[in-house]
This record gives sequence, C-alpha cells and structure tokens, in this order.
Amino acid sequence: MVRAGYITVLLAVSWLGTLHAQEKRGRVSAIARPGEQEILLRWAPNDPLTWKLGNRYGYTIERFTIGKDGVVDSTGRWPRIQLSTQPVKPWPLDDWETVAVTDQYAAIAAQAIYGENFNVSELSGDAVAIINQAKEDQNRFGFALFAADHSAAAAEASGLRWKDTSVKKGEEYLYRIALAPNPSTLPVDTALVTAEATIPPALPEPPDVSAQFGDRVVSIRWNGFYFSHLYVSYRVEKSEDGTHFSPADDLPVINRDRPSGESQQVLFLDSLAQNNKTYYYRVRGVTAFSEVGPPSSVVSGQGLRSLEGVYPTIDTIVVIDNEQARLEWSFPDSLQEVVRGYSVVRSASLNGQYTPLSEELLAPDVTSFTDSSPVSTNYYRVQAMAPDRSLTSSIPYPVVLEDSLAPELPTRFEGEVDEQGIVRLRWNESASADAFGYRLFRANDPEEEFVMVSSRTVQDTTFTDSIAVATLTEQVYYRLVAVDHRFNASDYSDILSLKRPDVVPPVPAQLTSLTALPQGIELTWLASPSPDATEYVLLRWHAASSGFQTIKRFAVGDSSYTYLDSLVTPNTDYRYILRTIDDDALSAAHSALSVTSLNRSAKSAPQNVRAEADRERRQIVLRWDGSTTEKVSGYRIFRAVDDGPLRHYKFTEGGSPFVDRQLVINRRYRYAVQAMGEDGTEGRLSPEVSIVF
Repeated sequence: MVRAGYITVLLAVSWLGTLHAQEKRGRVSAIARPGEQEILLRWAPNDPLTWKLGNRYGYTIERFTIGKDGVVDSTGRWPRIQLSTQPVKPWPLDDWETVAVTDQYAAIAAQAIYGENFNVSELSGDAVAIINQAKEDQNRFGFALFAADHSAAAAEASGLRWKDTSVKKGEEYLYRIALAPNPSTLPVDTALVTAEATIPPALPEPPDVSAQFGDRVVSIRWNGFYFSHLYVSYRVEKSEDGTHFSPADDLPVINRDRPSGESQQVLFLDSLAQNNKTYYYRVRGVTAFSEVGPPSSVVSGQGLRSLEGVYPTIDTIVVIDNEQARLEWSFPDSLQEVVRGYSVVRSASLNGQYTPLSEELLAPDVTSFTDSSPVSTNYYRVQAMAPDRSLTSSIPYPVVLEDSLAPELPTRFEGEVDEQGIVRLRWNESASADAFGYRLFRANDPEEEFVMVSSRTVQDTTFTDSIAVATLTEQVYYRLVAVDHRFNASDYSDILSLKRPDVVPPVPAQLTSLTALPQGIELTWLASPSPDATEYVLLRWHAASSGFQTIKRFAVGDSSYTYLDSLVTPNTDYRYILRTIDDDALSAAHSALSVTSLNRSAKSAPQNVRAEADRERRQIVLRWDGSTTEKVSGYRIFRAVDDGPLRHYKFTEGGSPFVDRQLVINRRYRYAVQAMGEDGTEGRLSPEVSIVF
C-alpha cells in the first residue's frame, strides 16, 4: 500500500517548476519524442479540474499518418487509427505498489491521485510557505505533474505517457490527445502534436556553466533559458578526480522561472568537505521523458578559507614631526597563516574614497607601516587579504596634522558666457594634496568688492553661474580662492574678465537741428553716450526714393557732429534718420526729422553788400543794393561767426539797411543776403562780406 510518508522534502523545494496556473478553459498540452522504432508521447492537463477529469475518465489517443520521407499529404485524407482501445487512465492503486517502493516520484504521484489527504504543512522552506496557501486540489495537481516530469514510470502510471511502437520509418504522424467523453460541461481543448519516425535529435549540453568557490562551498551556475522548452530539471554531477562523476545531490535542480525564461541563470549550491582540494562539476539536463542529456563542460576549483567576520585592529598611530604617520596593527594569531598580505589605505574623509599607500601587498608577517606624506586630515584603514582575494578592513582611524598653510591656487582659470547669461567656469585642480575645494567670487566692476557666488565650497573643477544680460555693464569679473580641509584659504586669483552677450542696443545719437542752406541741408547731432557705440549711419528719404537710403557713415569720435548734405534738390521735402550701431552690431535710432530744401530760382542776388561797425552804438550796419526791376517781399540775412557755418539769421521786409545788435566784441562776423520774391521764389545768395567787431 502506498503511504503518505513517501512525500519528501524534495517537493518543498521543486514543485514550482511544474505547477500550472488555472485558466477559465481547460486544455491538454502534449509533446513528442521521435524515434525510428517508437515515438514517445507525454501530455498534461493545465488545471486541477481537467486533471481530475482525466484521472477519472482518461484520455483518448488518435494517430493520423500525414506524410512520408519529408513530404506531407496535402489532400488532408490522412489514415487514422485509434491507439488506445480504452481511455488511458492512472493505474489502479494496487498496481502502484511495486514501482512506488523503488521510485519516490511514483510514490508522490500515487499519493496525489489516491491519498485520502494531501497535507504538506509539516514541511519547511520558502516554497512550502507558498504551497500551504494553496488548496488541496492544487497541491495534488502540482505534485502529480512534477512527479510525472521526473519519472517515466510515474508518468506512465499516471496515465500521462504513451509509447507508440507501431510506427514505420520515415512516416510522419499527427497525434491527437483528448479528454475522454464525460458528463462535465467544462470545455477542454485537445492536444495536437506531430512527430516523425526517424533518428531522434541529440540532446544538447547545458551552456555557460561556471563555478565560484568560497570557504568550503561552491555555487554552480548555468544558462537555463536556451533549453527551458526541452529540460524540466537538471542533474549536477561531482567528481574528486575529474573522471568518475556521481550526482552531487539526490534532488533535481529546477529552473524556477521555467517556462517563461525571465531568469537565464540556474543556481546550485554545494558544500565542500575541505578547502584547498580540487573538485570537478558538470551538469546534465533531464527531459519530461526522463531522458538524461549529455554532460556539460567540466568546471573545477578549490575551496578557499575566508576571513569573513575577522578584521585587523589598528592599535596605534604615532605622528612624527608633523610630517609622518606610523601605524601599528594586530590580527588573530590563529589566522595569520591564512592571510595573503596587508594593505594600508587612506582617505581625506571618513566616507571618502580610500586609496592604497603601497603598490604591493605588505607581507603577512608585517604589522606596521609609515606614511611619509600624510595630508592635513587622514583616515586610515588596514585591510587583510584572504586566500580568495577578498578583503576585510579595520575600522577607520583618524589622524589630523597641524596645518596653517593655505593651498596653492589652480594654474588655469577660464570661462565664457552664453547668450542666456549662463556662465561656465573651469580651472585646474590645486597642486596641494590637502586642497578641499574652491570658492568663486563675482563683481560687475573690477574696482568694487567681489561677492561670493558659490553658496558652499565647490569640490569640482567647474562651476556654472547665471547673470543678467539685459544691462549696460558689458563685462563681468570673477576671482577664485582655494581652501583646504582646515579651511585655510589661498589668495585671490587674478581677475577673470568675461564679456556679457550684448542684448541692449545703444542709446541713439540725437539730431539737434536740420537747416536748409543755399549749399544744401545742414544736419547737427549729439553723440550717443553708450561706450560701445562704434558708428553712426545717416539715412535720407524723399518722395522720389523707394525708402530710406544710406548717404553717409561716421566713426564715433567727438561729442558733437555736423554734416552738410549738398546733394539735394531745391524746394524738396526730405526726412532724415541717424542710426547708432554698437560693437555687437546692435542699433537704435530716434524718430525721423523733416526739412524742405531752399528754392534756388534765377532771381538775382543783392549787389554791393557792405558792413560797417558802429562800436559806440554796439552794432553792425549791413547795406546792399537791391534790384529795381524784381518785386521782392523782403530779404533773408545769413550770418556766420568766425569759421562757423553760414546760417539763416533774420528776415527783414524793409530792405537795406539791416542793423545787427546781437554781437560779441573781438569776433569776426560774415554776412550774405538773399532776396525773397513776392511769389515765394528765392533769389541767389549774395557774396559774403566779413567784418571784425
């Protein structure tokens, strides 16, 4: 009689490999293993209910001959035979006795199918914690399929395996395996699988086998993803001579992510009887037909003594003349022979990067070391290396030297400003070993006080700042300071001057006057106050032009400017714009000003113009001879002082003489007279007359 006691801890660690999730619809799945003399069939239901129906009513197996020698009959009229005259069902319980005694998987399957109860609560392990949450039917179903996957006898006794020995070489068959007719209303999909009576393909070796040896332990890993469709479990074999192998464990190794293949690595852990002895391992795959594949490549190695949990102890550190630090440490005598050597490492901060102070490992019998170039703040560790090259470290031991010296400034300090006002600064590291970081200072004028822009000490060699660009200040200035761990600060660096991107146009020059003269139109303007202004461009418009035309360019120079536009047409309206351009090609201009040029008619010029100075009355009397034939409405008086331009000064209706009383002594005055016709026409300008008052 089969007893529940046959269920072993084996199930607790491996059942997940074959437990199938329930679905709303039943299904039977099948695989086939071809052969020249026989074809093996294996099938399995997908849920507990379908499994229970199959146990009670069995399965029917039909075979269709669909082709031969690689040619499939396309007519679809395939010969059919019923391979099972009766539905294939699990053996009766009494027939299991002999096989269950020698095959633990058969015992598991029998207990799952026929046992009065299936309580696994007494087992232990992570997998069991999951099993205990499932219903009993799910437990029975999962364990039964697991057993069938790992024992041909269990699969056959469970009614889940068939050997077709009536095949003919070269023929190809389609097998249909279905749940036998039953009163259940559950729809169950039929399994279809094809196979050819030919030499079966060789089973592959498990790939990518590797071993990692530790202290009397080894982990064997291999890729379980490539052949997860073929192998349901693996067998790890072990040897002490590299020739004679035996199973390393009675239990199969299951890829728990099968069949999804989410994890490519399968892991097996084995304990070693001793370290420093070579052990050999190889892996074989096991199919659902209980076939064992060829062995993988052999991996080997030795267990190595570990120092895990044992650490060196720094007993003392002596500072010598504030220039050297001598360390002394100890290690358990019982483990001295295990240590490969020691390494002394140092960091400038407790949790910083520790770097070795010697290129070579110190010998296992060395228990002291002198650091000949400590920095101002030091944290020391002593590391012991185990045979497997793992390291155990002492706790950090701090040593602080007296330090009042400032670190050296970097040798390079540069940067640039982009159009958005982002300043990117960079510099070389300080040559001082104890340099902790840097501080940045900024000013808008090299003569004003520099203000720190980095809120904390910068420990990189780059810094990004942001400044306003919509300002009339063209330059921004930076200085750099290096600090050490004691916050000793270096001198300021030289001033770094960076040009802001110019986005503010210059203040435009201002036209102050437009005067129509007989010689043309005279323009006068005041210069732009913007220091970056480089050029003025004079533009002119009149009715006959297509727009404003450039007529003259002026370099920035004096604070006032005058220009005579002599290329004008008489009695014509003109408009002028003076545009100011800066060194970044930005420009600005005031509104256009208008003027009308003089009407240069053929009317004669006044003759015999003469000037007399009357110093007693503080006046100059200007006389001329007018035309007796031309009708005039009056005369325009033009005046110039010293070498200034001749400009319209007064208009008189009375004609000669004209008295000028707005005078300054010791100045030279120049005059000219122009007659104005009653019809508005203008006469020619008289010759100039000059007099000193």
